[in-house]
Amino acid sequence: MVYEHLSTEELAQQVRARQNWLEKVTNFVETLVQERGKILCQRQGSSSVYILRSLTDFEGFSFVVESGYTTLEGNEVAVHYHSGMEYWLLDPRHSSSLKLQLCYQTDHLGCLVRHFEIGDWQSTLDYIMEHKDEAVARFDHAKAQHTARQQAEQTEQQQRAQLIWFAQRLKI
Repeated sequence: MVYEHLSTEELAQQVRARQNWLEKVTNFVETLVQERGKILCQRQGSSSVYILRSLTDFEGFSFVVESGYTTLEGNEVAVHYHSGMEYWLLDPRHSSSLKLQLCYQTDHLGCLVRHFEIGDWQSTLDYIMEHKDEAVARFDHAKAQHTARQQAEQTEQQQRAQLIWFAQRLKI
């Protein structure tokens, strides 16, 4: 096994470090997705609530958070890293961009990591977590520019449609 060369103390230290890091990432992602993300699905039953949220293309990352509020369901967090790639070309459910996927019930100590890929995405995410305000400002600015472009295109399309209507009436 991989753990055989570690002493009990070293193994305990690595477990604590990973648990702390995962809790930090999970709290960051859940807060960010709640503040800036979109609700993709929301169902409410007689004794349960299920919410699926996502935030795409945040500093090269996309996040998916599934929350199930019952005694049987838990929470799932997925982190995708697609720096330098067009994020909308990726299918987040089957993509090679998936770097971290974990689920937990009420606390992070008993979390189950379903997928964890070692790579530079970790240091990039650490940097973004440390500089959250700047990253959010860049994201908000890019989103505002995108919205302004969309509105300008929509206005131009409406004006063109109106001109075509007039042209047809005037037999041009």
